[in-house]
Amino acid sequence: MQHSVLFDPSFSMLEVELAPGEVLQTEAGSLVSRSSNINMTTRMNAGTGASFMDKLKSFCIAILKKILGGESFFVNEFTPTDSKPAKVTIAPIMPGSIVHKHLDKTSITLQGGAYLASVGTLSIKVVFAGLKALFSGHGLFFLQISGTGDLFFNAYGGIMTKDIDGTFMLDTGHLVAFDPSLSYRIAAAGNLKSTFLSGEGLVMNFSGKGRLWFQSRNVGALVSFVNPRLPQ
Repeated sequence: MQHSVLFDPSFSMLEVELAPGEVLQTEAGSLVSRSSNINMTTRMNAGTGASFMDKLKSFCIAILKKILGGESFFVNEFTPTDSKPAKVTIAPIMPGSIVHKHLDKTSITLQGGAYLASVGTLSIKVVFAGLKALFSGHGLFFLQISGTGDLFFNAYGGIMTKDIDGTFMLDTGHLVAFDPSLSYRIAAAGNLKSTFLSGEGLVMNFSGKGRLWFQSRNVGALVSFVNPRLPQ
């Protein structure tokens, strides 16, 4: 699979060239364009199976990913229809960077809504983030991507990586992804006064050894800025 990220970092768009037999799974609603020799199918954002219980399980998992993980209820799958390579271009909803991460029987944890696309045998699970995460703006759950393949996830704004060997503090609204080798706890940004008056709110204190991805903009801050200006 060949790929390139266009217009990074402001308004990134992902272009993927698929070889015959390769399948690209994408978040629903992200398609920009595709070659004429590409077939698109849509399925629930969960595992598949032939029996009634398998289908019921897939339905329940898809609902969990939608409500708890911030992902679409459906995903699209693209594959070439002949022996010629074919191209697909997709783009996330929010303007910002797209990151490529190759997994080789490894895992990565994403914030809800960061998943964009993948190729390979990758599974997506909803994992509990802790009760304090409910007040952080991220909800109670993260997405854990595991297996072997190529993963693409997106950010709001530019994205930075931080290799941690020790501790690191990050505002909760700027989190994108992190290695499962890192542990974290959610705490106030300061004392009671500064937490409520500084506008900083909660932070994530990471510890351990691994990589962290964070974004230059905060979706929650954007919502707070726009909401008072909307017609009532």
